[in-house]
Formats: sequence, C-alpha cells, structure tokens
Amino acid sequence: MAEFEIPTIPAAQRMTITLGGTIYQLAIDWNGAASCWVLDITDQGGLGLVQGVPLVTGVNLLEQVGYLLIGGARAEILVQSDNNPDLVPSYETLGSTGHLYFTTP
Repeated sequence: MAEFEIPTIPAAQRMTITLGGTIYQLAIDWNGAASCWVLDITDQGGLGLVQGVPLVTGVNLLEQVGYLLIGGARAEILVQSDNNPDLVPSYETLGSTGHLYFTTP
C-alpha cells in the first residue's frame, strides 16, 4: 500500500494535485455551521466530482463515490489526528496534528 500525505494548512485552501497519476483540484473549506472541514474535488477541467464531503475520521472519504475511480481503483482519502486517530481535526489543527492521507493498494 502506498500512502501520501496531502499537504494542508489551518485555512481555506485550493490546490492542484496528482492522485494516482491523474490531476485533480482540491478545495478544503471550513464549514462554520457544522464546525468541520469539507472537501470538494474537481477534475483538471474544473468539472465537480465530489462536493461538501466532511473531513471525518474512520472512513474512506471516497467510498461512496468509488465508481468515479478518483485516484484509481480502491484508492482512499483518510483523515487522522496524531495521538488520537478518531479525533476530527478542528479549525486550528488541520495540517499540524490533523492530517489528510491518500492511499492506494
């Protein structure tokens, strides 16, 4: 299994990144009403693939859209915090103790 940490900071961010050999655009924003970070993924041309996925721990964020093959077959995007893998990153901790990982089999 290959694992790559997607670089994040504790602020709204946009990035172009290659996942599994394909270029995507990621947008990570803070949802104040829900008190959580949310992820949007678009293809290289700007077509929205995934929108508003909360950055929660314990699940593959791509599981419910696996048919889109984002990053390749069986690829995963996971959220985990240092010292407590089940702790959801807060506004202040994303990028320091809260991490976003891309994995492939």
